[in-house]
Amino acid sequence: MSFEYFDASGTAVADGVFIPLTGVSGLLAAELASGQAADLKLSKCVYALLEKAYEIMSPTAFRKLGFTTAKASPAGAGTNLINQNFSFTAQKVAKYDTDTITMIPLPTSGANNGLGKFSISDLFAGATKIAAGGAVAAAGFLIPTALLTNYSSLTHAGITISGTSDNRDWFAALLDWLGNAVALRSATVPSAITARSASAPSATNPSGDLIAATNPTSAIPSDQVDRHAILSKSYSITVQLTLNPSTQTFDVNSVIS
Repeated sequence: MSFEYFDASGTAVADGVFIPLTGVSGLLAAELASGQAADLKLSKCVYALLEKAYEIMSPTAFRKLGFTTAKASPAGAGTNLINQNFSFTAQKVAKYDTDTITMIPLPTSGANNGLGKFSISDLFAGATKIAAGGAVAAAGFLIPTALLTNYSSLTHAGITISGTSDNRDWFAALLDWLGNAVALRSATVPSAITARSASAPSATNPSGDLIAATNPTSAIPSDQVDRHAILSKSYSITVQLTLNPSTQTFDVNSVIS
């Protein structure tokens, strides 16, 4: 299973989250047409997702409790080729007394009260939840919920997308899928993804701003640090781009190794 692509309106095959072209940058409807190679379409969509996620999440003013992101300087990879790396970290909290792992709870007091959540539509404007067989109103691509269920407790029924929804769990699952399972270039698999990784989780005690006495950035009680652990994972995805000096343009370079 992979993404579903639409160069115009259509019908979804699987349950998923639809990202319209207007929700990302650098994608054209014609690039998602049925005649285009599947590997090229996937590489284009992944690159568009990474660029937009970095663009939206990187400013400090964007509150993203449990997440960080970075975009490396492009690295030369051959004549008219560059590699562009994106990295992210995602944190969850393990609570020993309830044997649960969740996103870090939002603060409930002080100047940060309620801050830190974000919606899928905050990252990708116009994103909508669509059921299998549902109508797709415009050009774009659909990320099937089934791709992400190995990496979270997500169910399609449990996804809500609105201006106030907290979709951090969906984005964490997307990062896990990208770091673990997105098609990677090989001798038999064409892809613009030249490297991907997802680290093993590391655990630390809640500390610092998370449990500050004034204006904490989470709802973890400072007197219950021993009942909690912050679980952190790091992700890295590298996309290869090809440059065209004649047209002064660039595109993903989806080829075999």
